[in-house]
Amino acid sequence: MKVISMTSEETEDFLETGRPPETAFTGGSFEECRDFDRILFRCITEQEYLAILQAADVYIDTGDEFERLYAAARSSEATEQARKEMDAFLSQEGLPRYQIYSHNCDTAAREIITLADPEMAAYNDTQAGLIPGNNYRKMCRFLGNSWGYGALGNDSWLEKLLS
Repeated sequence: MKVISMTSEETEDFLETGRPPETAFTGGSFEECRDFDRILFRCITEQEYLAILQAADVYIDTGDEFERLYAAARSSEATEQARKEMDAFLSQEGLPRYQIYSHNCDTAAREIITLADPEMAAYNDTQAGLIPGNNYRKMCRFLGNSWGYGALGNDSWLEKLLS
């Protein structure tokens, strides 16, 4: 999970190019967020927005803590205590874990979106698959008129071939 903040002008450029401005990234540069291909959007209330931010914070905080503990447990000066802290952290019940084949970024995003849209919960229960690109196409057909979708920027020949 990453936080990307943009002005209205930067958002317009993003919608044309699929590339957020360098200034949009808080806390550093994130290579995996350089070029977006598709967008799926809808209007939400401020209450829904705050619920989504709170749910995303759980993933962000978990990732930050994992990185801290992992660095301590894997360093050349790692202590047995650091390794135990890492093991205890990983053994927590309900810890949001990234698993490429069962709980990837697409899964997490769709779960968080259910806080603002029960239609997404219905999609998750009946239609969701493992491949984000396939989910995108299916969601465009499944979700109602309150959602918009489209392409961002221009796809390379390889992206066109793979989609």
